[in-house]
Amino acid sequence: MNRTLLVGGSGTLGSELADHLLKSGDNLTLLSRSENLKGFRTIKHDLIETENIAKIDLNPYSRIIYLAQSRNYKDYPDASGEVLKINCISAYKLGEMASTLGLPFLYASTGSVYRKKNGRIKEEDPFLRDGELTMYAASKISTEILLRRLPNITIIRPFYVFGRKSDSSMLIPKLFEKVLNGETINLTGSKGLIINPIYARDAARAALLCFENEVKIANIAGVSEISLLELVNKIALIIGIQPKISFSVGDGESIIGDISKLKSLGFKHQYDLNLALEDFWSNYRN
Repeated sequence: MNRTLLVGGSGTLGSELADHLLKSGDNLTLLSRSENLKGFRTIKHDLIETENIAKIDLNPYSRIIYLAQSRNYKDYPDASGEVLKINCISAYKLGEMASTLGLPFLYASTGSVYRKKNGRIKEEDPFLRDGELTMYAASKISTEILLRRLPNITIIRPFYVFGRKSDSSMLIPKLFEKVLNGETINLTGSKGLIINPIYARDAARAALLCFENEVKIANIAGVSEISLLELVNKIALIIGIQPKISFSVGDGESIIGDISKLKSLGFKHQYDLNLALEDFWSNYRN
């Protein structure tokens, strides 16, 4: 039986992975700011307190999964210190501690690290350049570079994950709210950005599959490639409200993660985009 320490088990991806591991019979422990997350064995620790990371005992565990990130990742420069501590320093320290004990370590990066390109983005494609970097992407890139020098590291790069615990700062929940509230959604070009989002329940299974197969780096994304125009119209149909859409002059871009590596492991998505959107809306209403 695996003895997993899951760092960041209350967010979009972490909550689904925690549920999946528990149902699979994993001897699971969550590391969280909250003292007790209902139904889970929990260790309380604030990752901002980087000087105390070394006090965390990893000996009871057989693997470590690090999904934590600052909730204020968009608040630059005010939250830059918090982002650095949670996304970089604590992640690397735990990764190094795990490596010393010979434990496999999974780190959740992001699909936002890549430079934009026409076509699907592969794992070996280049990172954003200095002038293109957000604080969030920079924090993930720097941590990736540091962790990749260690053994037993798996890095996942999720693209537009959404799920039951997603908040309105994320793209798809934000689109639901805008349609629901009758707000105008502005799209660049004739269709807006083209993406391949993935439902968190599938993303959790995909991340675990990559980890258990000792994959070094893997994109985590959906099968369906869809423009924001099509996505907004699907959401509007589910809610039953006519969307308000405006268009700006410009070329529509695409951010599509190539999932060939994921498919090579035999991964099959259980939620197509329509089912995922319906399930999200059902949970949103409740």
